[in-house]
Amino acid sequence: MTTTLLLHQRLDLNPFLQKDDILVVLLASFIILPLSLLRDMTPLAKFSIFSVLTFVGIVMIIVVIYFMNPGDEVRLDGGTVGENWFKIKTDMFESLGTFVLLYVCQNYAHLTYESLDPKIRNIKTWKKVSTYSLSLAGVISLVVGIFVYITFWQKAKDNIFEMYPALPAIDISKILLCVTMLLTFPLPFFTCREIVVLVALDCFSVCGGGRNNGGRGSANMDNMSQQLRAPLLTLEEGNEWDENGVGIDEGPKIKGLSKEEVGSGAPGMFEDILAQPSVVHQQQPAWLIPGEGRQLTTTYHVVVTVSLLSVITTLAILAPSLGDVLDLVGCATGSVIGFVLPALFSFKLDGYSHLALLIFMVGAVVGVVGTVFSLRKLIQDMA
Repeated sequence: MTTTLLLHQRLDLNPFLQKDDILVVLLASFIILPLSLLRDMTPLAKFSIFSVLTFVGIVMIIVVIYFMNPGDEVRLDGGTVGENWFKIKTDMFESLGTFVLLYVCQNYAHLTYESLDPKIRNIKTWKKVSTYSLSLAGVISLVVGIFVYITFWQKAKDNIFEMYPALPAIDISKILLCVTMLLTFPLPFFTCREIVVLVALDCFSVCGGGRNNGGRGSANMDNMSQQLRAPLLTLEEGNEWDENGVGIDEGPKIKGLSKEEVGSGAPGMFEDILAQPSVVHQQQPAWLIPGEGRQLTTTYHVVVTVSLLSVITTLAILAPSLGDVLDLVGCATGSVIGFVLPALFSFKLDGYSHLALLIFMVGAVVGVVGTVFSLRKLIQDMA
């Protein structure tokens, strides 16, 4: 929906395409769907440099417009220093969810790690990639936020391009942002689809589907939970299917780390992963590609992808405001994923620490307060 709003504002579109619902469906069907049908993020890596250059260009345009102030009609007069920088508005609590979502990147981490070239797929490279990318994203966000705010002060809105007058540079920025959003949408979509597959696999195991030992499906759960304790690491072996559709676990080996390097981490964290090999026989579900642990067959892949995208598109059309949705989802779930759960994991693995307690308290307060205010605003906008 954000893409359609940007396209509508001061862009000369056909009256037929100026209907939000129709434009959303067309974009979802002919651009987002083909990209979402990809099985991994590797092909999208080609668009990474384009996305980076796009955001750098947008930042430069915003900064230049601030200093040039075309026609003396862009920059607005602000209030006092106290009003501009220290006054706390009540609507700040309603927008907490959007800020919280900035700290939720766990859903991309594993897929991004696996998309790296196998020759450089190791912890050392991953640290560089994650550090550089997060640093660049932080700088871009700060520069855009600061310059937009000092341009419009108290009248600043979440849709920054809506506030600027009709300028060719702003129209170019809108187009660049729209293209970038369309190309990057599959990234969170891949994560959502993978979660659906993993949940289906868990249900298959628990229900005992296709097991060779009398239908008991819980024998492999302890082994699976051990593998989940290895963060951001691709396993060379483990929970894979052979050509006969039988799952064989030969004991996971962690790529990029030696046993000594792993042992230097938290005490007792990886000993169970590096235990002696064990063999667990489990019939592969018919809806998985033979030899693949998480890839659906073509029919199921298309059905799941189209179904998920249809639900997302429908919710996007029905949502009264994208900001309201981001605020509510960010407060209700983002605070749990980004703050509460990491703190609890720290308590479990490393024991009590003041930092973990602080993170837990911040997440809990933001989650409760932000959810109440954002839910109230959503109800008001829907009325």
